[in-house]
Formats: sequence, structure tokens, C-alpha cells
Amino acid sequence: MHAIAERAGVTRPTVYAHFPDDRSLLQACSGHVREVTPPPDPTAWGSISDPGERLETALRELYGYYERLEPLLENVQRDAAVMPIVAEMNAYRVRYLEQIRDLLLEAWPARGEARASLRRAIGHALEFRTWLSLVRRQECRTDEAVRLMLAFVRAAVSLSVGSNDRRLGEGGTP
Repeated sequence: MHAIAERAGVTRPTVYAHFPDDRSLLQACSGHVREVTPPPDPTAWGSISDPGERLETALRELYGYYERLEPLLENVQRDAAVMPIVAEMNAYRVRYLEQIRDLLLEAWPARGEARASLRRAIGHALEFRTWLSLVRRQECRTDEAVRLMLAFVRAAVSLSVGSNDRRLGEGGTP
């Protein structure tokens, strides 16, 4: 609170008058970020019938968002691991990604085990840490990261279907 007051050019009691606790401060900050730099709106993605195109569109928009908010998202990920209040405030982001994953999954015709693998692969592709690893640590361009994740998701479906085919050949059932 001292650093906030100093940066704002006000006294600490003034800061506490507006934000009496960590929760109110974090809610105000989160709300401000969502207002100034909102996450991608997935509504239009539902109208894209091709599953690969839907996923590609979502990843391009989401990865652009990650790039714009990278330092903030890194700090939130770090702090959420050790600060319960930050983890609680970050829960909206987790729900948002789950909703996107489910919207993207709807476009794929996979069933059974293939669908479960697909769900996990899409979830992994949507994660900030996946983007961070590919773009920052592996030095991919965003378009290459998107292509890699598209291939990864398609491979997840193919591997699951292939394992079902092997089991069927051995007398198993899907």
C-alpha cells in the first residue's frame, strides 16, 4: 500500500480509504485490466464450423492477448502459486479457458477416448505457459506456435483413434 500511495502521490490512509483490504485492491486492478485490455471474445468462434480453423482463430487471438499482457500474466501465475487471494482472483481466467476449451471441442467429431485426449490437448494449447514456452523459451514466432499447437491437437486425435483401432484388432472395444 505504501508503494501504491507513493506512486499515486497520496497518503496511505487515502489508499486504504479506497481499498481497505487486498481483495478490494485486487478486484479493482483485475477489473481495470479486463476493461482496458479485455480477453478475446469467443462468441464469433462458435460460428466457425471447421474445427481446425476455429482452433487456429482462437489461438491467434488468445496468443496475441498473452503477448500484450505477458508481464502481468507471468506475475499472476507466480503469485497465484503462493498467495491464496491471487489464486482466488485468478479463478475467472481458469473458468474462461475452460469455456473456450469446451467451445473449441464442440467442433470436433471425436468421441470416447479420442475426445478425452482432444480435450486435454486443446486445454494445453490454450494455456499461457504453453504460449510462453513456445514463443519465449523456444523462440517460435506466434504463427509457428499456432501451427505447432494445431498439429499437436490433430495428433492427439489421431493417436487416440489409432490406439482404439489397435484394441479393436485385438478384440477390444472402443
